[in-house]
Amino acid sequence: MPALHTLADLGAEAVPFLVESLQDPASRYWAEVVLAEIGPAAAPAVAPLTQLVREGEIAERVQSILSLAEIGPAAAPAGSAIAEALASPDRSLQYVAAFALGKIQTSDADEPLREAAGSDDPFLASLASWALATTHPDDATLLAEAATRLQDGLASESPAVRNAAVEGLSDLAPRFDGAKRKELADAFVELLVDPVPSVGLAAGGGLIRLGTDAVDALRAALAEPLVRGDALEILAAMGPQALPALDDLVGGLADADPICRGDAALALAAIGPGAKGAVPALEQVLGDESAEAPVRYTAAYALGKIGGAAASAEPLLRRLADSDDELLATVAVWAAIKINPNDKDLFGTAVPKLLRALQDEQELVRLEATVALGEIGPPAAAALPILEMLAEDDPSRQVRGAAEAAVGQIRQ
Repeated sequence: MPALHTLADLGAEAVPFLVESLQDPASRYWAEVVLAEIGPAAAPAVAPLTQLVREGEIAERVQSILSLAEIGPAAAPAGSAIAEALASPDRSLQYVAAFALGKIQTSDADEPLREAAGSDDPFLASLASWALATTHPDDATLLAEAATRLQDGLASESPAVRNAAVEGLSDLAPRFDGAKRKELADAFVELLVDPVPSVGLAAGGGLIRLGTDAVDALRAALAEPLVRGDALEILAAMGPQALPALDDLVGGLADADPICRGDAALALAAIGPGAKGAVPALEQVLGDESAEAPVRYTAAYALGKIGGAAASAEPLLRRLADSDDELLATVAVWAAIKINPNDKDLFGTAVPKLLRALQDEQELVRLEATVALGEIGPPAAAALPILEMLAEDDPSRQVRGAAEAAVGQIRQ
């Protein structure tokens, strides 16, 4: 697996070697997997992958189609071969073929897709309807047909159909008007409690993609204990688009449940400077010594993400930078620097604490510490050895990238 991840990270540079590996049955399947991960940059592999669509084991044929799907429109020359797979008696080939044709968006497969859209298999019909609507973005009739079929799929007894319906509707959502998007948001919120976790996750992803059109549905969900936690997590993932829920999130800081208070603070953090109206409530939470420690950590973190608009919290954060609670002290000094990045007096306190944070198990902690050290610049030179190691070896691609950038900032 590390070798596969490394090849995927190489991107286009790895493609010639992967194309060669497609010739070897022992490595073919895994080469297809990596080519799918590389995506559009793997376009030079279209011809050999197209050949593999028609031959070999079913698993290899399925994966070759999925790889072509991830390459996208550049894989259009494979359209006829994938259309043949759509007519296969094997359901797994039919499903991935319909999906791939939608991703590739070639009109050469219109007739096979129309036939599949009329299938008595609701999963195949949903995929084919979505593929037709995606391939013809200006055809309002196809869009309406796909929307109807996919919305019917949301109530299917089959988890696979429900999942495909959510994904398909999410993909088509940018073409719907505001009223339709809000209708979808209400439906997706109901699916957050689906008994199959993958469906709930897909619904959450769909709500994030709907952006501000989903905020009203999520605000209503905050009043429902079963989905409140999910709603807060989704609002956090939406970032600044969640600003219309600001008052609700500030109210969440006073909730009796400490988990809810912490999640509300994280959502406010994700909104960033736009959440300046939450600063007094966050200061109150942070200054409350009786509050649970994790809630205070997230309140400090939120103030840091709000940045300069939270200047009134800087004195409190400076005091907490000397706290006996090492994590609270670290987050507080980090937040103080975020609020006032030009205050060099903070650097001597901040760097040792941020150095320890680089070794934290949580990806977000390492990421924020890395970014903060980069923003400090040359005075953070003591962090260079650890940052260089993170740039090469951290399991998170995001942390690796941030570490590489921080090294450059410190050495400037």
